[in-house]
Amino acid sequence: MTVFDSTHAKGNFWGHAKRAGFISGLFLGAGLLGLVHMIFPFFLPEVMTLANKRISQELEVALCACPEEWK
Repeated sequence: MTVFDSTHAKGNFWGHAKRAGFISGLFLGAGLLGLVHMIFPFFLPEVMTLANKRISQELEVALCACPEEWK
């Protein structure tokens, strides 16, 4: 993992900032909904699973090699 790369978003700063902001917003929103679910477990029981799937789609990363019933 690189900590500092001055050429990372060279030439496409605003597009990169928009995508990074959107994904960061997904993380923050999922975290807040996860805290609400922690306090009220009957509210949105699958929120973290769905949030993880959405974030992994945005990051274009395979979530896991989970059994089909978990997907």
